[in-house]
Amino acid sequence: MGLEENDFYKSVNEKFDEEDYQGAIDDYSKIIELDPKNVYA
Repeated sequence: MGLEENDFYKSVNEKFDEEDYQGAIDDYSKIIELDPKNVYA
């Protein structure tokens, strides 16, 4: 996992905690775009 992906994971957690579910989904989508084989996304 690259540094940029790690930043998106942090962002996902923050957005989820703030109940910004669409923002979290968008960030997960970006993680998948960066690494389509990522089993955690």
